[in-house]
Amino acid sequence: MSTVVIPALVAIAVATVSAVIADRIKRRADRRERADARLELLAVDFVRAEDAFESLTLDITVRNPGTTTCPIQGARFSDIETWRFPRPLSPSFRRISHTYDADLGGDSDNVVLHQGVPPGEIDRFAFRLGTSRPLSPGLGSFLYLFRLELILNNPTATLDLGRFLVDIRQPVRVLGYHGMPEAREWRQQLAERARALAKIVESDTHVESRAREVLDKLSATPLAQDDDPA
Repeated sequence: MSTVVIPALVAIAVATVSAVIADRIKRRADRRERADARLELLAVDFVRAEDAFESLTLDITVRNPGTTTCPIQGARFSDIETWRFPRPLSPSFRRISHTYDADLGGDSDNVVLHQGVPPGEIDRFAFRLGTSRPLSPGLGSFLYLFRLELILNNPTATLDLGRFLVDIRQPVRVLGYHGMPEAREWRQQLAERARALAKIVESDTHVESRAREVLDKLSATPLAQDDDPA
């Protein structure tokens, strides 16, 4: 009987050792893949749709310079700021329900992604930017300043895409409004706000064309001290 049991025990032991070794090899391979998880940013582009809300899409192109496929698990929109340049109107509106891929006014700053970039390959994807939380009064220019990074398969591995400034239409449908006098003080407040924001984004910021137009136009408004004779 012992001659039968011993080979069986040896077989079990060999199988157990093999399983342990295979598990260790797999873990090492997983660690190597996570350590090699890296991407390079190739291009950033803005696309404005010709729809009712002129929705804005942020187009991202990345490349994997590593030796293993690099999964992309998500994107994090952080340090979101809103800069309001409203029109001197008091509108009556109702909120329109809409779902955005990237909600800059929502409670969560993360967007879940399910993508993978093979070694040496290039991947291109986009975020449709919007907000589900309209800012008062709903009419005017509302600029959103934020940072964006991609979250890779290693929780500590990210790709910083930089800082962005975009103009986001508010999700409202105007039913009517009455105008208010556009006082000189009002225009000066907007000009001061625009010049302050222009200084913040003068370097290391991807500025969408419409956001740039808003800043240039408002910044050109003479301030009180600009009108004073020298």
